[in-house]
Amino acid sequence: MNCTEDEWCGDRQGLIGCYCAHTHNETQLRTFDYQLSCNGNNSSVSISRCLLFTAGFPANVLHLNDPECTGHLSHGRLQFNFESNTRACGNRLQVNSTHFTYSNTIQGTVNENIGGVITRERKISLHLACEYPLSINLSSPNITHVER
Repeated sequence: MNCTEDEWCGDRQGLIGCYCAHTHNETQLRTFDYQLSCNGNNSSVSISRCLLFTAGFPANVLHLNDPECTGHLSHGRLQFNFESNTRACGNRLQVNSTHFTYSNTIQGTVNENIGGVITRERKISLHLACEYPLSINLSSPNITHVER
């Protein structure tokens, strides 16, 4: 494993992965330190690989609504890039009287065998959304042109 300096490599029920070297607050733990960036056409979301692994979700089981849209690891974070102006990767579009919203979900399923005939299925589902106003007021400063 290529764990970062903020992680340590360990075993979880026979699966090798990266655990967090530092403690996180309750919000970070609950949201996997979710970071969303909505930038017009190209948006991205990233989550902490070590928090995912500690919760029992290896990075390779996660995807967006479209299972073909998987994330890539960058500096200890699992990052998903998507075009927020299309329906690519299973994006959903909702429009109301003032805004349009593109949404998607990071999801995955893990089957755990708990020593014998009992198998437990664990699921993760993290909703994300980028919201934009339908109309934008633009203004420009008064420009004075002086001829010489």
